[in-house]
Amino acid sequence: MTYPILLENSTPNTLADLLSHENLDVPIAVVEVLEELLDPEDLEDDGDEDEDEAASEAKRAAMKALLDGLVEAGVVDLVVAQLQRLHEEDESERNGVFHTLSASTSRFLFPLDADTDSRALQASSRTSSP
Repeated sequence: MTYPILLENSTPNTLADLLSHENLDVPIAVVEVLEELLDPEDLEDDGDEDEDEAASEAKRAAMKALLDGLVEAGVVDLVVAQLQRLHEEDESERNGVFHTLSASTSRFLFPLDADTDSRALQASSRTSSP
């Protein structure tokens, strides 16, 4: 499980810095990484009968800790702001829009506690307000 290692190495802050990069290819790649990291299918049972409930709960706790770190680093704000920079006329940017929406959907499908949900919603509403 790599989520704790990502937090130890301040990866959420690094991803936040990269999302602000002026070359749009870099933020698009970061969003693709986020999409993979936040994939709720990673939490599903791999068919391994030996994996017990404690291991499954440890996965959920680790992903929640990563999500908390991403919210605290301002990644939610930056991902929403990223959508405003992308133009669907360009194919690579159109793919960026797709991956951004996919990563956002994955994040909202993952069941979190109310505290993390409210912080993420507050962050996204601050960014999307006129």
